[in-house]
Amino acid sequence: MSLLSSVSGGTFTAVKYAISLVEELSFSEFFDEYYRLLRDTPLLALTTDMLSSGKLQRPSGRATLIIAASECYSQHLFCDPKGKPYLLGDLTGELSKKSHLKEAIFNATEFQSGLSFRFPVTQNKKVRNGNGLVSIPYEEAQKLRLGDIVAASSCFPGGFEPLVFPQDFHWDGSVPQAVSNRVGTDIALMDGGVFDNQGIQSLMDADKRLADDLDFIILADVAQDRVPLYEISKTTQRWNFTLGQVHTAAFFLFGACLMTFALMARALFTTPDLNWFHHLFEQLLPALLALVTASVLWQVRSLFRNEVLAKIPKAAVTWDDFASLRISQVLEMNELRLTSLMSLSSDVFMKNMRRLIYEKFFGAAEFKTRRVSCLISKLLRPCDDPLVAPVSAQLKKVLVSAEAVPTRLWWESESPHQQKDLVVAGQFSLCRGLLNYYQRLQEQERVLSPEVEVLRNCLRKDWQILCDTPYQLLETHSAASSSESQRRVSSAHS
Repeated sequence: MSLLSSVSGGTFTAVKYAISLVEELSFSEFFDEYYRLLRDTPLLALTTDMLSSGKLQRPSGRATLIIAASECYSQHLFCDPKGKPYLLGDLTGELSKKSHLKEAIFNATEFQSGLSFRFPVTQNKKVRNGNGLVSIPYEEAQKLRLGDIVAASSCFPGGFEPLVFPQDFHWDGSVPQAVSNRVGTDIALMDGGVFDNQGIQSLMDADKRLADDLDFIILADVAQDRVPLYEISKTTQRWNFTLGQVHTAAFFLFGACLMTFALMARALFTTPDLNWFHHLFEQLLPALLALVTASVLWQVRSLFRNEVLAKIPKAAVTWDDFASLRISQVLEMNELRLTSLMSLSSDVFMKNMRRLIYEKFFGAAEFKTRRVSCLISKLLRPCDDPLVAPVSAQLKKVLVSAEAVPTRLWWESESPHQQKDLVVAGQFSLCRGLLNYYQRLQEQERVLSPEVEVLRNCLRKDWQILCDTPYQLLETHSAASSSESQRRVSSAHS
């Protein structure tokens, strides 16, 4: 593998894999360490603890969930054995020297122009860090923490706030002047999947830029083909009071609170032989509670008049129109607006962006014979290779479970096999994709080399193993990586 492009949650794995190459770990060691790290690291708890600790120090002065997450990523996931956070420059200087991976691109989306915002690992200083409108000086980009880059790439809307560049990023001191001069205004960065949910565009651009074309491209996509994208909630008839009735009740409650306050205050100051401790609970606190309640009611009324009614054209809607609405109607209308807006941003919009990128990639003739797609939504489709058996019932159960796993920072305690199921789905997806690819080549009467035929037969054996015992390849790999780690430890001690 010579080039790696990632977005969103995939950037966690891409960055960790690049670090493992710099640390000169074997793939087995990388897999074992990363698997255990994801399984045993309580990212959500660490992030919330960091947020409440008061220790977040960024130039912006903000303390948000995404900043806390980026700090946790730097301290617990993307750091060297001594706990020092890795920087982008730690990969740039060593990756191409120590491994087969020559370049990597970690993608986010900037909300100033809606374009992709890229963090490339490359020694080619002509490759932009950022995009065509906003870019970071090459030397300064090397000082960025990988934890911050992962946070920007995986900052999915609704789950996190935007990560603002450069003020929300970690710097040794203040933001470098060269960055401020180049960037200008602050830029909100969010999930790379908002622009391109597979990182395909970065890969296609790199293919044009590199002297040697990418001879084989593997596309991984865990997007769920969920239909329908939006489900309308059932109508409920709770809260049949109208807004007008609630307004009248609130008006009387407001008057009663003021009257209560006045009577309590009068009794407090006219009672002879005043016992303050006794009257504190009998008169003073009830009087203050009545005053606070009246104040809250007045503030809510003012907020509605100034922030809602004042912004509606008088010729269109009046208070009388609102007054006849039932509470259940108001709640239902707002629920439908909110859920449809969330579906638009997280499903409808991103699905259409994905479709446009897919059409561009799969419609390009230059990629037709050198691409393999591994789509989690297509796992249950039959394999094109006639020599493999249908997907077994036990494997199908694992694949259905993997496809249903939501995007989160934690594993569901009720589903202990989620992580295993995802790994098995990944193994099966690549196995299926390669078998389909070689079958297409054969049908096009392309001559397959002896090495490819050997690989093809190995894939067929793996297919059968996955059908018979879905977790066997995972368990065999874990045992092998454990043995390899023990050998390295023994070698280091000797």
